[in-house]
Amino acid sequence: MTHAHCHAQHRVDVEPMDIELFRRSVKELMRESLDDGALKPRVFGNKGPQHARIVIDEMLANTSREFVTFCGLMSADVYSEQSILSFLRRPGAIMRVIVESSEALKSPDSVLSRLPKDALSKIEIYYGNFDHKALHFSVCDARDVRLETDSKTREAIVRFGDSKFAREAVNHFSNLAKSGEKLE
Repeated sequence: MTHAHCHAQHRVDVEPMDIELFRRSVKELMRESLDDGALKPRVFGNKGPQHARIVIDEMLANTSREFVTFCGLMSADVYSEQSILSFLRRPGAIMRVIVESSEALKSPDSVLSRLPKDALSKIEIYYGNFDHKALHFSVCDARDVRLETDSKTREAIVRFGDSKFAREAVNHFSNLAKSGEKLE
């Protein structure tokens, strides 16, 4: 996944703003995308772990079937335990995760280490020591994507309603998972 994949004609810039305003904006952009059947992507940026968490929470809240994520540790400052548990309770929910840290299941900084065993058993988790220049990303229902452009600052480009880009990301995820090791 490269930076060139991130840019599109329909771009909505979200500058640093009040967290509640950002949350409302993300909800509105998701609603618009779902309402118009994803006819045009809603593209915006997010900066920092708080914004990342808001975007991931909204994606999980609106995922009907599959959520995939490629990340370092699945940090608890970005991924909400409650949002994950709520998603996993849905009938037919599929969550697949690739982590680059072998400590993801043990680290107190990882949301995976905080999940109950029954919830954890519902998640396909892969580990891979990939090129650290690889961009982390999350995809819901092969429709919405959050692509980190800087994994240290959690800065990302978000594309709601871009199924073509999302399918490419899911294919990339599948290729990474094949070269990774499944964790039990």
